[in-house]
Amino acid sequence: MYQQAVQLLGTGKTIPAVCMELGISAATFHRWRRKFARSANGAESVPKVLRGRDRVQRLVIENDRLKQLVAELMLENAFLKDAHENGR
Repeated sequence: MYQQAVQLLGTGKTIPAVCMELGISAATFHRWRRKFARSANGAESVPKVLRGRDRVQRLVIENDRLKQLVAELMLENAFLKDAHENGR
């Protein structure tokens, strides 16, 4: 049915007109477009939600790495301060 909607759009009809003719809501049409247009274009067919989770997971890993770097720098700073104070 999505292909039929795309063909009707190709004739110059508007999305609301296509939806009315096919008896579907605009939300349904847009949901189909997100789902099927990606697959047809060769783009990822992974839902946006999963890609978002992957991005969050990568950010969590990067955040952990940065926290570790900050902790190491704070420890090094404390050693240098201690060495400076005891060296006087």
